[in-house]
Amino acid sequence: MSRWSVSQGCGNSHKALTMAGHGEQLFRGWGMVRPSMRSEAERLRSFSAWPRTCPQPSPVEMARSGFYYLGPGDRVQCFSCGGVLRSWEPGDRPDTEHRKFFPSCTFLQQQQRDPGATDSQILGQHSGEEPDRTWESVYPEMAEERDRLDSFRNWPMYAHGNPEHLAGSGFFYTGHRDNVKCFHCDGGLRNWEQGDDPWTEHAKWFPMCDFLLHVKGEAFIRRVQESLFRSPESSPDSLGSYIYDRSPASSPGSPESWRYLQSSVAQDALQMGFKQSLVASLIQSKFLLTGSSYSSVSDLVTDLLVAEEETHSTESVSVSRAPTRMERSEPPKESAPPLSTEEQLRRLKEERMCKVCMDKDVSMLFVPCGHLVVCTECAPNLRHCPICRAAIRGSVRAFMS
Repeated sequence: MSRWSVSQGCGNSHKALTMAGHGEQLFRGWGMVRPSMRSEAERLRSFSAWPRTCPQPSPVEMARSGFYYLGPGDRVQCFSCGGVLRSWEPGDRPDTEHRKFFPSCTFLQQQQRDPGATDSQILGQHSGEEPDRTWESVYPEMAEERDRLDSFRNWPMYAHGNPEHLAGSGFFYTGHRDNVKCFHCDGGLRNWEQGDDPWTEHAKWFPMCDFLLHVKGEAFIRRVQESLFRSPESSPDSLGSYIYDRSPASSPGSPESWRYLQSSVAQDALQMGFKQSLVASLIQSKFLLTGSSYSSVSDLVTDLLVAEEETHSTESVSVSRAPTRMERSEPPKESAPPLSTEEQLRRLKEERMCKVCMDKDVSMLFVPCGHLVVCTECAPNLRHCPICRAAIRGSVRAFMS
C-alpha cells in the first residue's frame, strides 16, 4: 500500500485541486470532495470497471470505507477527504489504510463516533441539517400513492406484477404494455416476470432515487447492490448492466461515461477512430438492456457503424480499408449541383421525422439494431424495428443536437 500524492488541508477545509487526467475541479467544502459519491450504493457501482487482476479488498469493503473507483489501475479516492490510495495488496483493509493515511477525514471521524450510521446520517450530523438533496419529483402529479394506483386501471391481464405493490414502490402505469415509471426519478421498467419485487428492482436499477432512499433506507439499497457484486454470474464486465444514467446532461468526459471505456473491446474501438461518446453510449445501452457486455470488437464495431449511419445519415460511414488500385485510378466523378436551402431543410426534416406517426421528431434508439427512426410515443408500441424488422430488446432516449 502506498499513498498517492494529494493536497489535503487542515480541519474542515480542503484545498481545491484538479485531478490529473480528469480535468475535474474538486469542491472546497466541509469535508465532501465528491458530493455525487456520498451514497455507498453509488460508490459501489463505480467499481464496475475495477480491474480483474486487482486482489482483495473487495469493492464492497472499499465502498463501505468511503472509497469509490478512480482509476486507472487500482486507484481509489475518498468522497469526503479526497484522499487517493493505490497499490493494494492482499490482506489490506480499506478502513485501516484510510485511517492510517488520512486520519483527519470527516467521514472517518463521524463513522468512528457512530459505527451504525448511514452515509446520509453522517453527512447530516456533520452539517447540522439534512443532506442537501433535491426532492423535486419528475411527475409531481403522481406523488400520491392512490393516484399512482389509479393509473393501473387498464393494467393488462397478462402482465405480471401487483399494481398495489408497484404503486407502493413509487411506480405508475404509462399505459403501454407493462411499462411503469417512478414518479420521482423517472426510472422506467418493463418486461416484469413472476416473482419480481418492485422495491428490489427499483434499488437495483435506480439506487440514487431519493424517494427510494427515503422510504427503504440506505441499508436496503446497499444489500441489493452488494448482491449484484456477489452474484456468481457477475463480473467486472457485467456489473455495468446495473448502471443506469438517467441524466441527459451526462457528458462523454464525465466519470460515469469514462467507466464504460475501460474494457479492451472499448479501447480497440477507440483506436479505430470511433467517437468516445458513441462508444460509451452503446456500451452503456447494452449493459442496461441486455445485462452483458460486448464480447468481441466486431460486434461493437457493427453496432457503431449502424448507429453512425442512422445518427449521421447525411454523411457516409467510412470503413477502415485500403482502396484498391482501380479505385485510386478511377477519375473523379462530377459533383452534383448544390441543393437549395429549401431542399436541404426539407430533407433534414424528413430524416428527423418519426417513420410511424410522421409527425414528431425521432428520439428513441432501438437496441440492438441501433436504428433511430421513431419518437418516444410510438416506440413502446413496437416489437420489431420498422426498418430492419429485428426484434427490439430495448430502447434508449437519444438527444438530437
